[in-house]
Amino acid sequence: MRLWTIVLATGVLAGCGQPATSPSIIPQRSAPSAPTEPSPSASPAATYLVTLTASSSCAEKLPLAARERSYTATLFTDGRIEWAAPTLNPPSGHRPFSSGRVDQAQARFSFSIDVERDPQSDDFHGLWDDLGEGTFLNISGNGIGTIDGRRTTGTLAGLFAFFEPVVPRNPSVLLVGHYCSASDHPFTFVQQ
Repeated sequence: MRLWTIVLATGVLAGCGQPATSPSIIPQRSAPSAPTEPSPSASPAATYLVTLTASSSCAEKLPLAARERSYTATLFTDGRIEWAAPTLNPPSGHRPFSSGRVDQAQARFSFSIDVERDPQSDDFHGLWDDLGEGTFLNISGNGIGTIDGRRTTGTLAGLFAFFEPVVPRNPSVLLVGHYCSASDHPFTFVQQ
């Protein structure tokens, strides 16, 4: 295992005028983990191809590769959502916490990635996407969308945080190089 320190320093954050709130985050990186086995009482309810796109209000603050990401999401009957992609690689102890709810009567789908927490917390449970060359994207937030047949579209109120190595390069220290927090990150869930 490699130890990564993510340092948040005032003035390092770019975009949306967000001040730094935490001096450091120290997650330990591990090999990509297999999805958690569903509980015996929960079964898959639906599988989706999901596209999450950074809001136009701050997308230019992110590298091009971090502005739009696609994943597979499986919604279980207990409301849990499991995310999959070859690039998802959460730090040890930071697996994604995610849940969803389909309201057929209202044709609405709501979901969350990560949990509500103190802004000073280092307890990140969003989607950790390994973009290569020591860079990572963390996506978290709450989404709500409208169901139209097999397709759901809506917006995610949350955060796209891009982490990159410090310069000169030190592989054990990452900085938040780009930060896009908005209430209108577009998303699409397409049921498979």
